[in-house]
Amino acid sequence: GQKDTNYGEAKLYLDGKEIARVNAAGTAVMKEDLYTLVGIPFGEHTFRVEAVGPEIQYQNYIEVDAFEYTADTGEVIP
Repeated sequence: GQKDTNYGEAKLYLDGKEIARVNAAGTAVMKEDLYTLVGIPFGEHTFRVEAVGPEIQYQNYIEVDAFEYTADTGEVIP
């Protein structure tokens, strides 16, 4: 994702349960790893990103530019 001065926080959910919060506010940086999750059990899952603030106009953006996961084989599958 991207970090910038007009970006904010996001809640991350896996299968309906909040698992983390990330903060994308700060000095402008692109293609930054904002979160890494390891050890998801095999099977189908739902992942959700929810922008949550701050409550200042134009400061609650979250940009997701990629998702990728690594299978047990070690191969990266985009």
